[in-house]
Amino acid sequence: MLRLISFFKQRIFPYFLKFYSCIGIEFKETKELLQLIRKSLSKPLNEDEHKKVVAQVIDICKMIPLILIFIFPGGGLILALIFKFLPKKIIYPSAFLENNV
Repeated sequence: MLRLISFFKQRIFPYFLKFYSCIGIEFKETKELLQLIRKSLSKPLNEDEHKKVVAQVIDICKMIPLILIFIFPGGGLILALIFKFLPKKIIYPSAFLENNV
């Protein structure tokens, strides 16, 4: 039992902390997305802003399954396994790639 607790403390818990911090970053980026969408209603976006909008929409589409998995009982453990074994570029939103989860 102590080995299991130690395993979770050393291996799994850091993934939880990184997950929470990366979700916070994604929410901040989503606020920026909303501002750009509001701006686009009054005038066209430049190319850089358009790229930010597209990238953030893709990130949101990647975050939805991660949050849904996390909500289910035992989802945190499943999420940690997903982070450990799946290729980063496929499933990770940009905040997760930048912070090396």
